[in-house]
Amino acid sequence: MHPLFLVLIAVSLGSVGQVFLKSGMGGTSITGSFAEKGIELLRAIINPYVLIGLSLYVISTLFWLVVLSTQKLSYVYPMIAVGYVLTTMLSFVFLHERVKPLGWLSLLVICLGVAMLAVLGGDQASSKTKNPQTKTETNGPLEKGRESSAKSPQINPNNSAR
Repeated sequence: MHPLFLVLIAVSLGSVGQVFLKSGMGGTSITGSFAEKGIELLRAIINPYVLIGLSLYVISTLFWLVVLSTQKLSYVYPMIAVGYVLTTMLSFVFLHERVKPLGWLSLLVICLGVAMLAVLGGDQASSKTKNPQTKTETNGPLEKGRESSAKSPQINPNNSAR
């Protein structure tokens, strides 16, 4: 499956999840003392709409992990901005929220930016490289940092400086 399609699935599930969360929280006001807020949050969590929204977030995260396993984060992460557009559209349609003309224009700018990234983004595959010394794959600077720390000199407690 194409990675951009997986990004779209992950973002769509997250946006639909937001609408369910908002629907579930519609009549809930979380105010008062810390204990009262905790009780209201527990009540909210057992709301079926909130549970559906949270479940959609978990599924969205699973799709996102698949994307991250093969794509550069710097390429795919900005595409999450499509979620702003989709969530606003879903809120307009299903929650009957009002969106001002400048809001729609702003969403259009986001769409243009994401489209430019998708078309002109260049090499989007993850930068896995083989380390010729250890013959293992690395995933960029974080992984290389772990390798170099493994080779750092060990401190011997018996050889203390006097």
